[in-house]
Amino acid sequence: MYTAMVRLRAIGETAALGLLRIVADRAQSSGARSRAVDVLIDLRPVGLLPILVDALKDGSVDLRWSIAKALGSLKDPSAIPVLEQLVSNDRGEVMLQPGFTVYVRDVAIEALAKLRRG
Repeated sequence: MYTAMVRLRAIGETAALGLLRIVADRAQSSGARSRAVDVLIDLRPVGLLPILVDALKDGSVDLRWSIAKALGSLKDPSAIPVLEQLVSNDRGEVMLQPGFTVYVRDVAIEALAKLRRG
């Protein structure tokens, strides 16, 4: 599925609609949704921020981690309160590879710093 998403990136804005649907669809795997977030950050379609914020309600730590990282890349100051909530409340952790664990909170802190630097 990831290869297909990378190919969709080349199509541009039209592809974004399908990817936005994947992120919003809780029936999709968290892996597919996370990868869709990664591609959408490059496309930056209109309406991305509200879909990302809604997807944060998902229980998937992997997805929340991807979204926190993405929010810092959007350079949209309206994401600051959302990231502040993640810093305060999210204790989820993601093992990126054996022996290398990252926390949603830490990624949210980095994203906030990125937004505040402008």
